[in-house]
Amino acid sequence: MWLFGSENRSKLKRRQRAEIVQEILSLLCDHPCRITEIVRKCNLNYESALSMLERLKQRDMVRITEDGGVKRVNITEKGITTLNQMLSGGRFDFFG
Repeated sequence: MWLFGSENRSKLKRRQRAEIVQEILSLLCDHPCRITEIVRKCNLNYESALSMLERLKQRDMVRITEDGGVKRVNITEKGITTLNQMLSGGRFDFFG
């Protein structure tokens, strides 16, 4: 039996956007990250990560800098505040 066969596909849980946002912001609290590190550690595909990061950037939750051709993502004060609210049980509609 193949792990991702049609009979098992319905059993796989898709993460909600808020869950992914929380993972990204939590990772960025530790240190600024390259986009590929976010992709790897948050288990996202590259295009999804770029889209999510662009939305977070538009909402001033992250800042993307480039130095010597290397892009790094940093969390902002608003991102830290949002993460703290999420961790305390707050609900948000980030991309509604």
